[in-house]
Amino acid sequence: MTEHAAPANAPPPLVDHGSTVDLRVDPVGFAELARAFVEAFNAREADALVALAHPRIVFRPTALTGRRRVYHGHAGLRRWVADLGALPLDVQLHVRDIRPQRPNGFLVLSTLRIGGDPVADAAMIAAVQAGKVVEAHGYLSDESTLVKLGLIVDPPSTLA
Repeated sequence: MTEHAAPANAPPPLVDHGSTVDLRVDPVGFAELARAFVEAFNAREADALVALAHPRIVFRPTALTGRRRVYHGHAGLRRWVADLGALPLDVQLHVRDIRPQRPNGFLVLSTLRIGGDPVADAAMIAAVQAGKVVEAHGYLSDESTLVKLGLIVDPPSTLA
């Protein structure tokens, strides 16, 4: 299977700029899914990530934690975990907040740590389909920048 990098202008995950979250969404389920995804990342557990991901997942990690611009499908997630394992750094995320995002996703705000030391604010915006992460985009950014760029909405609605 050939893997292609997404163009630089690839759109972010599905985020609607409405002012409220779809009430049919289970915010507790989203929070559990988000936490499990971060825990699997921190543990470098490819099988756990695959179990949380839709078979057609499109994953765009930050430049710090991925060699490619985009990883496709379960095989792509496994490749990403292998790429992470090849890094000479102990990269971990510490979740600060989890929020729903319209119409069918969530935002994870975290602190990126290397060797236990905090080095940057980080975020992941994800879309969910059939209870699995179908699209996710990682950012090395703070919340206010994400709001200014129109990637997330304000005010927050916390799930954590």
